[in-house]
Amino acid sequence: MLHLPVWAQAGLWGFVGALSLVLGAGAAYIGRLGTRLTAGIMSFGCGVLISAVAYDLIFDGFKKAGTCPIVTGAIGGSVAYAAANWLVSNNGA
Repeated sequence: MLHLPVWAQAGLWGFVGALSLVLGAGAAYIGRLGTRLTAGIMSFGCGVLISAVAYDLIFDGFKKAGTCPIVTGAIGGSVAYAAANWLVSNNGA
């Protein structure tokens, strides 16, 4: 890569990351996507975001707290998410 200052590299990568928003908006404007495909794309993006945040938090947690609290918290969070998802799904949403 070119030897750019750090601020220019950050700006370039921010632009590349934000470009997906413009491309997605253009694709949605040109062609209509079905609700099932739209939901699949959105859930994939949400999963990637949650995974990135969880990975970062869990890695730091392992260093600071150890294995047992992290595993307990991860399982507890998964159960809470599944329960909330079930409640939302079964109450008309």
